[in-house]
Amino acid sequence: MRTSFLALACLLVAVAGCASATGRRDTGAGPRADGGGTGVDGGTDAGADVDAFRADTGGAGDDAAVLTMDDAATTMDAAVVDAGRDAGTAPDAGRDGGSDAGSDGGRDGGSDAGRDAAVVFTPTTLGFTGSIATYVVPAGATRLHVVADGASGGFSSSYNGGHGAHVDTVVTVTAGESLSVLVGEQPMALGALGDGCGGSGGGGTFVVRGASTALVVAGGGGGASAYGTWANIGGDASTTSDGRASGPLAAGTGGSGGGAVSTEGGGGGGLTGDGVTGTGAGGRAYTAGGAGGARDATESCGSTSPGGFGGGGGGGNDFSAGGGGYSGGAAHSNTGAGLTSGGGGSFSSGTSTTITIRADHGHGSVTITPM
Repeated sequence: MRTSFLALACLLVAVAGCASATGRRDTGAGPRADGGGTGVDGGTDAGADVDAFRADTGGAGDDAAVLTMDDAATTMDAAVVDAGRDAGTAPDAGRDGGSDAGSDGGRDGGSDAGRDAAVVFTPTTLGFTGSIATYVVPAGATRLHVVADGASGGFSSSYNGGHGAHVDTVVTVTAGESLSVLVGEQPMALGALGDGCGGSGGGGTFVVRGASTALVVAGGGGGASAYGTWANIGGDASTTSDGRASGPLAAGTGGSGGGAVSTEGGGGGGLTGDGVTGTGAGGRAYTAGGAGGARDATESCGSTSPGGFGGGGGGGNDFSAGGGGYSGGAAHSNTGAGLTSGGGGSFSSGTSTTITIRADHGHGSVTITPM
């Protein structure tokens, strides 16, 4: 019985560093500073308690043996506490696992994230001014989101001019390059004068690289007519690069200007070609400055409402003019009732493009957002 209890007691205190069942003291070799748990506390406590065990069990008996088992259990608990304290206060573990990780994680994660934050660009909106503006692509930008509206055609009496185009697109650019921006003009409205007057054409809106490389063009609407049975609203801009025709009068294509009747309004100007002149002058090409054509001044309607800046044709005495754009719209043909003037063509060199007809009337505009 004594031998079996000795074996059991040694097994119980082994976690505290017991070297043998004879109670020999073991001071341990592992440094407490590294959390080994087999240093002075573990070895000395275990050795002393084994000696106490031998003293308690010296007069062998069942009762003494039971008491010794309780002592051994208490000794094991104390050893576990010592080992836990030593391991928990190991400076290397605390320093490496906690402060080092926190310091490195905060320093690397925080500063890197700040350096890599995306640049936020500010949109630029340009309205009609009557001159060509310069837009410089900001540093860091490789694309531009462009939203451009062409101008409406001129009103005549109770008849509205045609609607301009609306272009939404993304174009590729180079940081630091300069682009030219011309925003189209809506001509002044004409009142109920004489037997009815022909309205002038609206100007197109252009975003151009260099002298003549169009990136975005939103066509302008054609002018309205208020003359007798030929009275009609103006024709809307075109959603293709070609202008709109009017009956037998051809529209501009490939950047050319629109056609005209020799005795009435002028055709709209295109990117590179002027509109044809009637009694109202054709609109000038973008490459020629983009001025609107002069209006016919031979009768009571007067010359106070020329074509819109951006290639709008000048209105005729009775029939209206074409709108400016990538290609010019035709003037209002006098060959039959129900015809309208033609609006100018629209264009985008970019991607993700939609070209529609704007729902409202007014001058053109362009909003540019770097990307």
